[in-house]
Amino acid sequence: MRTCSVCSLEKSLDSFPKSSITNGKQYFRSLCKPCYSLKQIPVSKEYRVVNKEAINKYHRSNKLKTRYGISLEEYTRLYLEQEGKCKICNTSDTSPNKNFAVDHCHTTGTVRGLLCSNCNMAIGLLKDNITVLKSAIDYLTGETQKKKGK
Repeated sequence: MRTCSVCSLEKSLDSFPKSSITNGKQYFRSLCKPCYSLKQIPVSKEYRVVNKEAINKYHRSNKLKTRYGISLEEYTRLYLEQEGKCKICNTSDTSPNKNFAVDHCHTTGTVRGLLCSNCNMAIGLLKDNITVLKSAIDYLTGETQKKKGK
């Protein structure tokens, strides 16, 4: 048995098309035959309207796996661990139809947590540079002025 990544229905393996043979093993695609065939032809507007949620879930899942190496389930686990809040500012307010950004180390690729778009942009604009971040903290707390006065 296997669950289709588009329609989320659990089906027997013979309901899934086979993919190419890799390392002498035969693999099955993650989409069932009906969903796979719809993916191969231009999808009608009606299909997209009716299956919008499943299509969005499929694209979100692929994006998470490709960009960050995590599954949608792992994203959900992080979200629940953080109680639906940004790991930096603790806001739970995200824009409509937006998810928290997956923050990761650009050197190692390790996922650090989920951030709101403001915190994610702030860290990105400061280039993940701890020295610059500390300098910004000093600036905000007035420490820069105190150091100059010495």
